[in-house]
Formats: sequence, structure tokens, C-alpha cells
Amino acid sequence: MNVQRWTGVVVSGLLMAGVAGAQEPGFELAAQGAITDRRELEATDVTLGLRLSWRAAPWIAFDGEAMLGPGNLGGERPSSGTRTEWLAGLRFGRDLGARGAYGVLRGGVVRFTAPSQPVACILIFPPPLACTIARGDTVPAFEFGAGYQFALNERARLFVELRDQVVKYEGPVMDASFQPRLESFWSHNPRLGIGLGWSF
Repeated sequence: MNVQRWTGVVVSGLLMAGVAGAQEPGFELAAQGAITDRRELEATDVTLGLRLSWRAAPWIAFDGEAMLGPGNLGGERPSSGTRTEWLAGLRFGRDLGARGAYGVLRGGVVRFTAPSQPVACILIFPPPLACTIARGDTVPAFEFGAGYQFALNERARLFVELRDQVVKYEGPVMDASFQPRLESFWSHNPRLGIGLGWSF
């Protein structure tokens, strides 16, 4: 066997080994909760939901999650009723099947519904953001951050995530600092998430 053939066999073997190592698919269902500081609405948002994941390889997983924030947001002067979030994206790390850190990247939408009680708003232009959100709105959202998971056994994992949910609000509005925003703008919303996942 000549050198070229030997080289072809070795390269083919390495490629096959890489593909075999990457083909470890598995699904995971997680129950999770999150606390989000919605800075422009000056409120703390508590949401609960589910995340379904498919681990395409040991180091990457595709996620889809649905979150619900029950009740009004904003206390005595609510800016929203229930909130629903629909996000999809990926997680990536050295080994998502074991204990360790990973990165998070997701995108989707957040829907704000009208609060269960009337909201009194001052008649100015542009109106306060809380007043426009109180009419009900769906805004695009983008998340990035990091997490750490603890393997409880071969299937169960507890995880904690620190993320920044960046949402896009439409202008013209008055932001939380009473500055007019005539165009659309992005707002950063730090969030802490915790959950329990089960692989199958």
C-alpha cells in the first residue's frame, strides 16, 4: 500500500471518529424559572416554564423554551398583565452531558398583555413606555449569557444561568429616565434562571 493510500485511510479514519464522536444525540426536558429585572418598566418579572432541548453533539444543544409570567407586572401601578416568552437557540460547552459551564444564545419574542386593572397615564408626547406596554405588545428578544450545570445522576441535571435578555421597544416613547425615544431602542434586562432537566 503506497503513502497516498495510507494517508487516505488515516484521514478517513479520523473523520469517521470525529463524526462518531459528534453523533450522540439526546433529548432533555427541563422545568425552569427565571427572575428578570425589567429596567425600562422598573419592575421585577418572575416567570416559569419549560425547555425542550436536543443535544446534537456532546458540545452543542438546540433549545426551545416557553415561559409564562402570571399576574400583573409592576405592583400597584402595573404596566402589563401576564407575559409569555417564546425563545429558541443553542447552548454550547465542552460537554453538555456532564457537570460544567456552558454558553447560551437564544432569540424570540416576549408578549405583554394588558393588565387586569385600568392604568392611569398622563397625556404627554411621547407617552411613557409603561403606558404603551399596558395596551399590550409583542417585542423581539435576544438572550446571551452563561450557565453551570450539576449532574445529579446519568439523566438528571440541575442548572443555574445568568443571562441578559435584550428586548426591542418601539418609539416614540418616554423611557424610564424620562428621556424621549423617538425611534425603536434595545433594553438590557439581567435575569437569573434555575431549573431541573431530565434526559431521555
